[in-house]
Amino acid sequence: MVMDDAVGRISRRSALAGAGAALLSRLALGQQIQPAETRNDEVFTFALITDTHLGRGGNDKPAEQMRKAIAEINGSAPSLTICCGDLVNAGEVPGNEKHYPTWLQIAGELKSPWHAVPGNHDPVQKFTKHVRPQTDFVVDAPHGAPWRFIGFRDAKPNPDHQGVVTNEQIEWLDDHLTETKRAGRRAFLVSHVIYHENHKPDVGWMIQDNRAPFAELLKKHAPTIAAFFAGHFHSGLRGWDDTFGIHEVVLPSCCWNFDGKRLRGAPGYEYDEDRPAWVLAEATKSSLKLSYKPLGAEVSVVRELKL
Repeated sequence: MVMDDAVGRISRRSALAGAGAALLSRLALGQQIQPAETRNDEVFTFALITDTHLGRGGNDKPAEQMRKAIAEINGSAPSLTICCGDLVNAGEVPGNEKHYPTWLQIAGELKSPWHAVPGNHDPVQKFTKHVRPQTDFVVDAPHGAPWRFIGFRDAKPNPDHQGVVTNEQIEWLDDHLTETKRAGRRAFLVSHVIYHENHKPDVGWMIQDNRAPFAELLKKHAPTIAAFFAGHFHSGLRGWDDTFGIHEVVLPSCCWNFDGKRLRGAPGYEYDEDRPAWVLAEATKSSLKLSYKPLGAEVSVVRELKL
């Protein structure tokens, strides 16, 4: 097992207008968001899975891999599971739409709630038809745990692999991050494409369109954002903490990953581990532990982040 540590550091509208917009957003999502309780040392456990790519290769292997991951996640008993996109492979191809009901059936085997954002392989109309009516969401951790998950669609559709965040999304994120701070919580951002600028030997995929306003949003709310999770890279567990002190984490694909050795010497952290996997996250008020769980094998990498 590999272990290491990383240390992170911790308007346009009036406050009344912002609070009102946030309230309307919550009502639209049908949620009742409650203030967080103070839980200093209690561990909140959640699972992260991404890039399942059902239908890839024209066979059932990706679906079998996802089923194995779901069974393992159930064995770890997380409070919820977050899916970071590319649920189906090439969902824009008419013949591949049939894989969305299969994905839902497998996800439905989870014993705890799950939430997903679309990837570049998930056309919006297919995602909203089969998975959930909204692509962006806000979910609070259960049992009074002081965490809020804010998911948003940022992947351009195939064949593009870059990310975009609209002005409307930035306003929406600003409202919810402001309210998160007011409620005494911290946020986990969830999307498919990461913000962090990355070039060779990385894949060079990032939020490009509207990048500067999104950077200002991150900078403004950095103390409130505990971590920013994304998928898309197929590079195993990958991350940085140099964006205003925010932990940006790219997750391993459950379907397939590139050879991890290609990232040696790249900025941030990376590992030789590249087996298909999911990640178990354990959060306390002061730390975030990420365990890389290869399918059918023991945890092989643990990344510990200070919050």
